[in-house]
Amino acid sequence: MDKNNDGKLSRAELLEGFSETMGATAAEIEVERIMANCDTDKNGHIDYSEFINATIDKRKLLSKERLKAAFQLFDRVSVVFNNILRMTMGLLMLKN
Repeated sequence: MDKNNDGKLSRAELLEGFSETMGATAAEIEVERIMANCDTDKNGHIDYSEFINATIDKRKLLSKERLKAAFQLFDRVSVVFNNILRMTMGLLMLKN
């Protein structure tokens, strides 16, 4: 759909793409709905972050299982970081 390869979807690009699969009136209505819901900064384009924000399923992304897994990963990274920090401090103390 990004005909000019600028990394953004303009209203015109969306309209052209949707018009290929539905009638002009239906495409116009759909594009207006998409722009109203997705173009959060109201600059007339849907950029990458707006597209991702509109397409991810936040309920799945923020499920209890995923949050638990994320915090478990943070805990493991924290333990590794603390171990590296202790070893570095120990080596520095040996050097002095």
